Amino acid sequence: VDLVQFVPLRDPIKISRLKLHNRSNRARNISVTAYAEWVLSQSRQASAAFVITGIDSVTNAMFARNPWSSSFGSRIAFADMSGHQDDWTGDRREFIGRNGTVASPEALASSSPFSKTTGAGLDPCAALKTTIKIPPGETREFVFLLGQASSVEDARTLIARYRVADLDAAQLEVAKYWDDVL
Repeated sequence: VDLVQFVPLRDPIKISRLKLHNRSNRARNISVTAYAEWVLSQSRQASAAFVITGIDSVTNAMFARNPWSSSFGSRIAFADMSGHQDDWTGDRREFIGRNGTVASPEALASSSPFSKTTGAGLDPCAALKTTIKIPPGETREFVFLLGQASSVEDARTLIARYRVADLDAAQLEVAKYWDDVL
């Protein structure tokens, strides 16, 4: 397992690259879940009731917005697993569970699919899941994008750009920048 996270120099997007290598002699069915809690204001407690989530019909990414926030009201936040998420929920209570914790969410202990619930009035989160088979000796990479943009179209543009971007080059540019600074 290898996880690398970075933020490109010019775009408001966090990239998480998870590489899984199957060192066994048999195929592995792996479920990968990405999770983020939406705030979209100065305080999660104050804003939770006003955050609206939904799955974008163009990108299949989860979008979130808080139209009641003066600072964030016009912004669109997004979470995406390269469009490969098979399952999702925008409801933190569903994911964490009644007695669960972020460290041990109830939804991951169950084989039940997520409800694909999004909308308003939830305890907002982005929980995106995909399942893949990794043959013996092979490696698979999962990319999770978490970002924000000034509009739906700008969010779609960012998602599209980073789904096809050379992430090695983007990561190298960030590393070189910080090497020069430090």
